[in-house]
Amino acid sequence: MKIKSVALVYKKSSYELYAKVRKDHHFLNLIERAHPIIGRFVPSHDAHEASVNEVRSILKKMNIRVKNVYRAKSFSEKGLDLVITVGGDGTFLDASHSVSSVPILGVNSNPDDSVGMFCGVTSQTLESYLHLMIEDRVSPTKMTRLKIQTDSRQIQTPVLNDILITNSTPAATSRIEIVSGQVREEIKCSGIWISPAAGSTAGIRSAGGKILPIESKRFQFLVREPYLLPGHKSKLISKILKPQETLTVYSKMRTGGIYLDGSHRSHRFPLGEKAMISTKAPILVVYGFNKRRRALFK
Repeated sequence: MKIKSVALVYKKSSYELYAKVRKDHHFLNLIERAHPIIGRFVPSHDAHEASVNEVRSILKKMNIRVKNVYRAKSFSEKGLDLVITVGGDGTFLDASHSVSSVPILGVNSNPDDSVGMFCGVTSQTLESYLHLMIEDRVSPTKMTRLKIQTDSRQIQTPVLNDILITNSTPAATSRIEIVSGQVREEIKCSGIWISPAAGSTAGIRSAGGKILPIESKRFQFLVREPYLLPGHKSKLISKILKPQETLTVYSKMRTGGIYLDGSHRSHRFPLGEKAMISTKAPILVVYGFNKRRRALFK
C-alpha cells in the first residue's frame, strides 16, 4: 500500500493534563508530597513523550507527511493514506470516530502500563511494520462497528467498542424497554451494554457477555444487574444478534444517557426516546491489532 500522508493522533498524558495544562492544585499538591497514588504518572508521561517523539522521527525519516491531531479533536480523512494513533486503546477509539475509509494503525506508547488491545505496535517496531505495510506483507483486520440512531438525531459516531445506555446518575435505576425481533420487555437495571465483536472482551465481557471472533459481523447486548422479582424470568437479558438485525431500546428515564466507546462521547436519552442500533456503520480496517493480547481472553 501507499503511505505518503498520515494523521498522527496523540494523547496528552494524565501528568501533562493535570500538572501542566490545567495546573490542578490538588494534583500538584500530591506531586509535592510524593503521594504513592500518583507514583506511576511521571514515568508513564516520560514513556509516552519518548514514544511520540520516536514516531515523529520515524515518519520524518520515511518522508511521510504528518498531520498532527490531538485525540479530543475530530479530523477529515481527505488526502490521508493512513491514520496512526499514539497512546492506548482510548486514543485509538477516539481517533476511530473520525475514520470511515482510511486504514488505522495503533501504536502503544506505554506497553508496560497499557492494555493496548488495538495497539499491537510500539515505537520500537513501527518502522519495520510500516515497511511491511508498504510491501503488502501484512494483512489488516476488518472490524464491524455499530450505528445508533434516535428519534431526535442520527448519531454520526461509529462505535467500535461498546454502547452503554444507562441513567446519567450512576446510583439511579435505569428503566428501559427492549425490543428484539418479536419480543418486547420492560426492564429495571443499571444499564444495557451493546457491543460488536471488537468490544466483546471489554466491559460487556466483565458483565458476563460472550467473546465473539474479532472479525465476526454479529453483535450482542447484555443487561447489567437486572432487577427481577422472585419467580420472574426475562427473555431479553442478553442475546447475540445477526448482522441484519436491529436492536431497539426505549427510554423510561427522565435523565437517561447514551455513552459511546467510553465517557468522552455521550448523548441525552430522555423519557420516551427510541434508540435503534445496527451494524450499518462503516467497517474499520485495522493494522497492528494485538492478537496475542486478545488470545489471553479465550
